[in-house]
Amino acid sequence: MRKVIGGKSIGGLAAMLPVFGAAGTCFAQRTQRAISDAPLVSFFYEEPLWIFCGMLAALLLGAVAFWRCWRQWRSKERRLRELLAHDRYTGLRNVTWLEQTGDALVRAHGGEAARMAVVVIKVVQPSIITATYGREALVTLFQRLGERLTGESWAALVATRTNAAGAACLTHPVEREDLQVALRRILADSEYLQVGHMLVRIPLEAGVCYLGAPPMDLNTAINNAGLAAQEAQPLCFFNSALQRETLLRSRMESLQQRALERREFHIWYQPKYDLVTRKCVGAEALVRWQSTELGFLPPGKFISLFESNGFITQLDFYNLEHVMQFQRDCKAKGLPVVPISVNQSRLHMREKGYLHHMRALVDRYTTEGIELELTETAFDFGSEAIREHSLAVVTALHAMGFAIDMDDFGSGYSDLSLLNQLPLDVMKIDRSLLLASEGSERMRIVLKMMIDLGHSLGMRVICEGIETEAQEELLRAVGCEYGQGFLYGRPMQRADFEAFLRAHA
Repeated sequence: MRKVIGGKSIGGLAAMLPVFGAAGTCFAQRTQRAISDAPLVSFFYEEPLWIFCGMLAALLLGAVAFWRCWRQWRSKERRLRELLAHDRYTGLRNVTWLEQTGDALVRAHGGEAARMAVVVIKVVQPSIITATYGREALVTLFQRLGERLTGESWAALVATRTNAAGAACLTHPVEREDLQVALRRILADSEYLQVGHMLVRIPLEAGVCYLGAPPMDLNTAINNAGLAAQEAQPLCFFNSALQRETLLRSRMESLQQRALERREFHIWYQPKYDLVTRKCVGAEALVRWQSTELGFLPPGKFISLFESNGFITQLDFYNLEHVMQFQRDCKAKGLPVVPISVNQSRLHMREKGYLHHMRALVDRYTTEGIELELTETAFDFGSEAIREHSLAVVTALHAMGFAIDMDDFGSGYSDLSLLNQLPLDVMKIDRSLLLASEGSERMRIVLKMMIDLGHSLGMRVICEGIETEAQEELLRAVGCEYGQGFLYGRPMQRADFEAFLRAHA
């Protein structure tokens, strides 16, 4: 009897064994052929040591390549840092390097750091120097200045910034009096430069900011010293008053546009009068700022700021339009329409679209009773081409119907060629010449000749700043016809000036 396992007889399984054996042999043969057909795999099985060595060599080569790339990258990074730490023109260290290096030096001095200072030396009007003598003159100047400062025992770190026409220095602890004497000597020794065959004077100004206790960061100290340099004549130390002034200027700059939109700028009028009849014959428009945040501000607080940041051009248009509207209102009310002068910044001479804007105002209002006051600085750009452009702009304004006043005439070096080139209607003599004439017969002769010159050229002549009857009498004696000053009338608001016109015109 056959035994049955799992439903199959043992005899049946025995009969199948030869079949399984043949299949196994066949599978082994196919596997061997596959290995023979794959030489890499075969090599891996046959030569494992060589495979390991090859992989190790590849890793080493990769590591060497990576190390070389890393070294090159670090080398380039160091070169880049060196370039970034040097002034591109002088080749000396720059202010960025001074800030980065100086922090560690300040910390190293501990409590003595309060007596360390940052000095910033700048060129006065660098654009004119560059336009006249080229950038190379400034580069040479700062190379010499940098070398001079480096040789001073009190100078710890020295840097130049040719693009900003300045040099900066972090000092060792030093007393203010000693630093002041040293800087004045350096400024005096460094302001003359040999350019070709000429000895050229390049005025310098220096600002100083002590770090104090606890020491302020170097970036702030450099900025403060730069601000002090702007006020220097030729040397200025940063202090709390200057800091308050700086904060005020920053605040005014942040509010200027909003103030214009809110009409916070108001026009005041100072009368001009006939020295003989004492009748009001005109006025000058003067701007005041009634700020919501800052209170009442006279022009001396903000005009120079607006000149430096360019906002003065917008303010000039605002003022001019208000004066034109005032003249229109005076005519409608039956008030005398006397000439009113409005200041125009020198920046307009290079402003794109200036004449187009002025033409639009003329078309909307009128030029009747409007004078534009310009100073000689409006034509002092250091370039003959720009000067010629400015003269063309003024000629075009005159052709529109504006009267042209030359303001502050005689306050300094007067370019008499402008009297020939410009279509001037009014010569406004600066108060400084009047004051000089009070105590000097020679200056009185000069004053009279200037007045006669103006009359000979067909101009009305007016002197500003009259405060005493003696000054008024002096001007009448030398032939001046018109005057302006506190003796006759102070600047006044619109309503008060309208009443003044009714009583004095």
